[in-house]
Amino acid sequence: MADAAARKDTEELREQMEALRADVSALTESLVRVTGNRAHDGAEAVRNAAHEGADAVRNAARAGQARAEDAAATAQDYVRERPLASVLVALAVGFTIGKLLERR
Repeated sequence: MADAAARKDTEELREQMEALRADVSALTESLVRVTGNRAHDGAEAVRNAAHEGADAVRNAARAGQARAEDAAATAQDYVRERPLASVLVALAVGFTIGKLLERR
């Protein structure tokens, strides 16, 4: 009778161990899913930030190009309206650069 009780206890212990293994396995799978989702979410956030940064750079480049075009148009207008003054300014700038380079 003691032998039968020991076998019964052993069988119950084996069943509990199997249940514990199944629970640990399920927990491990859940952790992998949660961790994988968080990693995926993090990667998605990095991609979104990179796209936003690239968009900001593109917008800044467009704005810079527009300002440069406006400045070139303003300079052209100035040259058309005051050709003599423009030539004198160009000569003065060229002379100054020449003197600076001559000293080296």
